[in-house]
Amino acid sequence: MMKRISSACGVLMVAASAAAGPGHDHGEEATRRTTGLNAPRFATHTESFEMVGVVEGEKLVLYLDRYDSNEPVTNAKVEVESGPFKAIAQLDPDRGVYTVTSEPFRQAGSHPLQIAIVAGTVTDLLGADLVVPDAHTDADRAQDSGVFRQYVANPTALATGGAVVALLLGWLWMRRGRRGVA
Repeated sequence: MMKRISSACGVLMVAASAAAGPGHDHGEEATRRTTGLNAPRFATHTESFEMVGVVEGEKLVLYLDRYDSNEPVTNAKVEVESGPFKAIAQLDPDRGVYTVTSEPFRQAGSHPLQIAIVAGTVTDLLGADLVVPDAHTDADRAQDSGVFRQYVANPTALATGGAVVALLLGWLWMRRGRRGVA
C-alpha cells in the first residue's frame, strides 16, 4: 500500500512540475489582455451621464453612457481638461467611444480630470482622478510575488498540492486504523 501512495505522490509531483511557470505565457494575446486589465482607468458619474476612461496605448479611451439607462452616448461634444492639458475628444464610430491622446497621462501619479459634456440639450461636468501607477513599483511587486503566482495562483499546482495532501492524510488515517486493530 505504501508503494502505491508513494507512486501516486511521485506522479502528482511530476505533473505539478510540468505546470507553466514564469516566462511561459501564452503569447502576445495574453500580454495584451493583462496590460488592458492593469491599464490606468477611472470611473465617474452624475445624474445624467456615467463615464469610464481607460488608457489604451497612445489613447485615453472614454466610454460615455446615459446614467439612467446605460445607453451609449455617441452624439456628444466631450472636452477633457487636466492641468494645462485641454482637448476635445474624437468619436470612434466603430467602437462607440471617445478618445484623446494619453501622452499627458504617462507620468506616474494622480491626474485630476474635468470632463465637460454637451449632448443635445443636456450639459454636464464630470470630475475624476486618473491614477497612473509607478512602473518600477509594479515591476518590484510582481517580482516579489513571483513564487506565489507560480505555485499558489496556478490552478494545476494548487490542485496537485491538494491531492498530495489528501493522499498523505488518507495514508495516515489508514495506518492509524491498522494500529488500533493489531
